[in-house]
Amino acid sequence: MAMVKLLQKLDDEGIFTVEFPRLVTVVCHALTDRAQSARDLARSTLCEVLLTVGPAHAAFVWQSLKDALQRGYQVCSAFDPYPAVVQLT
Repeated sequence: MAMVKLLQKLDDEGIFTVEFPRLVTVVCHALTDRAQSARDLARSTLCEVLLTVGPAHAAFVWQSLKDALQRGYQVCSAFDPYPAVVQLT
């Protein structure tokens, strides 16, 4: 979360637009980990990131989830940030 907030403050230099996609991709790929604790941490982090950046970047986060979670048992993880979407609206 600290990284996202720092990237938002450095947005005038264009760093946010370069580094934010990379950060979201790393968090989305953490949802494929076999360890339940790692997936829980990634899920909560993704929800916090969505709440921090707002609805403007939600579509990108969903696309990253779709790209990262393609196997049958992983697809249900795409619904993990749903509580954050409810709070955004």
